[in-house]
Amino acid sequence: MTSIWKLIGLAAIAGIPLRAQTIDPPSRYDGKWWLAVSQIRRVGFIDGYADCSVADAKNKKLGNVSPSTFEPKVTKYFTSAPSNFKIPASKALQSLALEEPVAKYDPFAEHYPDKHGYYDGDYWRMMEPDHRLGLVEGLLACYVPLDPTRWRYSKPPRLYVGEISAWYGVKENDPAEINEQRYRSKIADVLYRFRDNSGPGSKKTHTGK
Repeated sequence: MTSIWKLIGLAAIAGIPLRAQTIDPPSRYDGKWWLAVSQIRRVGFIDGYADCSVADAKNKKLGNVSPSTFEPKVTKYFTSAPSNFKIPASKALQSLALEEPVAKYDPFAEHYPDKHGYYDGDYWRMMEPDHRLGLVEGLLACYVPLDPTRWRYSKPPRLYVGEISAWYGVKENDPAEINEQRYRSKIADVLYRFRDNSGPGSKKTHTGK
């Protein structure tokens, strides 16, 4: 188990400020960024990146991971050697996902046949603010490289978090509040509404619906 002193030492070597919880937006999502943000933001990043990977990037392997249990493995990877600090989080996720066993089909578990699964407004309103931020960052880290001409975002990720919450009708001081006509919309589709090249007559979702 990695001690807190080892983490502090590695952070010092990498030049990571110990209070750097507000890095936004990062120059890139690498190991240095990963170790500087909160644990729940990392889980959110895995959530978003895995959602995009399985739904559109055709990387089904990330569908086998549980973000909350996968996060410590990714963190351990980045803390294992200073040379890993410059490696993109996306590359680390893809590499480590290859080591995950194939998930067995559980007939008693909940299954979501729809694209993007349970990542909708209902899921969004239950998340902590940092979890939402990480999820948006994970979506951007995956989608933008797939098609930079369609997925163009020039604003800080935190602003998209606010726009998504406003679109869903979710309020920070009342998690139960939500627009009943919109909560079934998928988070990735809502984010797509706020891309730079959106406008009257443009497609409302990245799937063209």
